[in-house]
Amino acid sequence: MTMMPGNTLHASDWQPLWRYDTDPADEVERLAKRALRRSAEAGIPPGTPAGERCLTALRAVLAAGNQAAQPAQVHDLAAGWCEVFDAVIDAVVPNRPGCRQVTAQLRRLLERIWHQAVVVTGDESLDPADSTDERLYLDIDRVFRGTHALPVHEGNPVRRAFLGVVTSAAELSGLNPYARLIDGIVRTVENTDPAWTGR
Repeated sequence: MTMMPGNTLHASDWQPLWRYDTDPADEVERLAKRALRRSAEAGIPPGTPAGERCLTALRAVLAAGNQAAQPAQVHDLAAGWCEVFDAVIDAVVPNRPGCRQVTAQLRRLLERIWHQAVVVTGDESLDPADSTDERLYLDIDRVFRGTHALPVHEGNPVRRAFLGVVTSAAELSGLNPYARLIDGIVRTVENTDPAWTGR
């Protein structure tokens, strides 16, 4: 991967500030397998039907993120990450109707996290009072705590699936070198805030 000049991952029109030196499909495959390992505590063997469903969903959303050229396309990737979550949940807690209510709540939170924290475009289906960062934090805390009411053999894989998919969505979307985002923020603060010491 070769970086182009700039302090951020994308230009203001969402065009990526990098280009691939290798086939993007190879990178998609590598990152899909990494996200799958991250999302399942005991691991989901890639060769199994459940593992292949998860990898198919991951490949689709990662490739779509790589090809997105407009902000609306990036915004719409929330649905793809929710499909990844659904596939992982079906693989790690199959046929367990007792945890479906909490996983449905976690799925909705994943969508909100994508809109409010990753893409930062907001979710127009929410009441503005529910779109604040504070409200999102409180809702995540409430629902995540609720997973502890599940039996351990359900609660642990559900929490791992949620955290694995959320962190994968934040880190891997756009196949970006994530550290560059942090570097860009630090440089922006250093250049605009004379009180910033930087260290």
